Amino acid sequence: MLVLAVGIVLVSSLGKDFLLQQTERRVLNQQGELAVEPPVVGLQRTTEAEGNSADTMGIDKKLTVEQAREALDSWMNRKYEMIHDPVEGQLSMEEAAKSAIDWLTVMENELQLEKREKSIYSVSAILYVGVQEQNRKEQYQAYHSFWTVQLVGKDLTATLLLNAVSGEVWKAEVALPIRNMEDHLLHLLYTFAELTGLWEEEEKEEILLAKDCAIIRGTHGAVARLQCTGLQQAGVSLFEYEEILENIDVMEYMKMQYSIEFEEE
Repeated sequence: MLVLAVGIVLVSSLGKDFLLQQTERRVLNQQGELAVEPPVVGLQRTTEAEGNSADTMGIDKKLTVEQAREALDSWMNRKYEMIHDPVEGQLSMEEAAKSAIDWLTVMENELQLEKREKSIYSVSAILYVGVQEQNRKEQYQAYHSFWTVQLVGKDLTATLLLNAVSGEVWKAEVALPIRNMEDHLLHLLYTFAELTGLWEEEEKEEILLAKDCAIIRGTHGAVARLQCTGLQQAGVSLFEYEEILENIDVMEYMKMQYSIEFEEE
């Protein structure tokens, strides 16, 4: 009887271990997908008129002043930034990079610089949405997101903030080897304001101009600003036994900071 009892206990123990191993193997071999809800909701496709087919459906990427105000307010009051993939209606990384290069080309042309070789840039781009609340459950609108695009060329660096839906540049920091910006400030600011998509030609504007800064106030509460922060030294030096032998490619850079914001109502 004792031998029988020991045998029963042993078989029961081995059988239990075998069943556990089989269950573990089955669970580990299961395949599936984990669905994570994106922090941003995509735009809905609409038709311009009734009767349009699905092939003609599109997305209106032109933002209203109210949407632009809401997007900037959300971004400026963020607690932290969350990286995410583009959703329906937002620019892809390639589109964001192209929009940034196109914007920079227009602004360079406005400076009327001497003819230069076509710039080749190193480009990096990240899509962010600004998060205000740690435990927010509601999704943000697609136009709340911004692409941050950094361009580095032979003699130029730029960091641009593009709205992820409209592709318009609303903030930028550009460093160029140029001096005496006073004659260009207002012209550049007008161009920047026009490219934001928030300025209408017929709107009356109040212009404030200082030596190194220009501001345009529009009738709808938007403010366009261009600030020149001065010269920066950049270059390469040859050293030998802690002594400078020669400075190479020392240049003076002007840093220009563009921004669009809304005054409180």
